[in-house]
Amino acid sequence: MVFCFETNLSFFQVFCINFCEITGFVVVILAAGESKRFGSPKQLANWQGQPLLLSVIKKVLSCGHKPYVALGANSDVILSNEVLGPFLDRVIMIGKWSEGLSHSIIESIDFVDHENIKGIAFILADQPLI
Repeated sequence: MVFCFETNLSFFQVFCINFCEITGFVVVILAAGESKRFGSPKQLANWQGQPLLLSVIKKVLSCGHKPYVALGANSDVILSNEVLGPFLDRVIMIGKWSEGLSHSIIESIDFVDHENIKGIAFILADQPLI
């Protein structure tokens, strides 16, 4: 794998350049958190006219990968969102989301373990500027 470290490229652009050339990897967007301090489901917060989670999903799709989305808290509200609905056909339901991010990672690994994969790229749902 060749890494490109041009100063005018964002981290995500560099990630896409390199990750698109690799086969056998899956992408999991971690979106299971409660957003307790935020006060409402952060995944649905308006970011440039669309739900925050959708922005991250679209970035992954633009890289040529169809992501899994790990959901836990607020999953019913997120899944029923009309705008997000068409993009949520690969959902991992995280049972122990309240125990922290590490459980989302563990349960996601267990979920995709049946696939013939070389690795998993985890991306946080609340960082659209990556």
